[in-house]
Amino acid sequence: MTLRAELNYSQGPANERPYIHTYERPPELAAASTRPLKTNLEQVPVEVTVHDGRVADPPCAMETHGFTLIQDAQTSLSRDEFYDGNKVRKVYYPEIEAMLCEQLGCGHARVLHHAVRNEELEPNRSDVKGYGLAVHTDANSNASQDLFRQFAPLLDTQYHTGRFLFLNVWRPIGDEPVSNNHLAMCDQRSLVSPDDFVVCDFCLPGTSVEVYRPPPTNASRHTWYCFPRMTRNEAILFKQWDSDPTQLARICYHTAFRDPKAASSAPVRESIEVRCICFFPDHEPNTCPPLPKDPDPIAAAATLVEQAVNMLSAWPAAAQTWIRVSLWLGPWGVRSVARILAQDGQGRFGFAKLTPSEKGLLADRLVERGLAHKLQKGLPPINPWPTLKMVMAIFLGAVPAYWWGHATAPA
Repeated sequence: MTLRAELNYSQGPANERPYIHTYERPPELAAASTRPLKTNLEQVPVEVTVHDGRVADPPCAMETHGFTLIQDAQTSLSRDEFYDGNKVRKVYYPEIEAMLCEQLGCGHARVLHHAVRNEELEPNRSDVKGYGLAVHTDANSNASQDLFRQFAPLLDTQYHTGRFLFLNVWRPIGDEPVSNNHLAMCDQRSLVSPDDFVVCDFCLPGTSVEVYRPPPTNASRHTWYCFPRMTRNEAILFKQWDSDPTQLARICYHTAFRDPKAASSAPVRESIEVRCICFFPDHEPNTCPPLPKDPDPIAAAATLVEQAVNMLSAWPAAAQTWIRVSLWLGPWGVRSVARILAQDGQGRFGFAKLTPSEKGLLADRLVERGLAHKLQKGLPPINPWPTLKMVMAIFLGAVPAYWWGHATAPA
């Protein structure tokens, strides 16, 4: 399947660095900012040829193209289970880490976080996203090296040197093969340097991440691929950043796109992507950025928690309600949140090496570093209806329980 389709490139102003705000700011704050707009980028649709990666010769490979298809990427999760964040973290994360070690030969792999995408469910669920319909990367060299510096101190020293790879694993989760809104990847060898590597600030509450958003200037030279009719037991690996400068491909531009030939009755695309970091300690020469001589694991752990808090708008509604209630309770509530995050009961942050006393210190550090302000800033504008429904459910459940307890109490 080779098809013509429109991909959205990004055109920014000539005299200003590109930026995107991922969250809604109060109008008065936006107006007072040096970056008052939600974004200063304009999407430019360009018609390109998208090749069938299944019949590519030679096959699409991580080392040369920046991406590859794993055709036997078995998972034990069903469609519905992928919408359960706890199940994904407990079951799917270990599956992906084991697959990466097997497929790439890395010494250690760690899933950082995930995103489930379904454009029909996105309006009603904070933990489900729409499709990324613009050509982009999720990081650049600076952002990826910052990630390494934040995460590596939590691991054994053997993983502090060698090579690291920041990558995504993308998988459909629906019961039907994907027939629209495919994921397209660009062969890095077709990119033009430095024109195609335009840095954009991806602004989150309290922080920003450097990503790439290419202009349409060289779009006609780019070679694009997709893997049609993917199923749940297939997965695409694609690079965000590879520390090894000898690799032909070190990044991978990607985007979702509408298939002009897709039937109007085509099922909605349902997918999950996980961002991961892989460590190759035996790689020579060392291509990892230097760490401090005495790295502080508590500071590194605090940074990882704060990154998750920056994405608070994507947390489930129940978790956001818990945060709002905790903030309402004041310092005691904030400290309670800090303790729970530091415990890392679900293994979300990889704090297995931290002792109970170190986790206590981590909770203190989070509070000292302004956790209350970061939580407040990370929360999205309140939608009162889910909270009202929860309060009503509690009230309607508590009143009958109270009545029943008194009505049946012995005289």
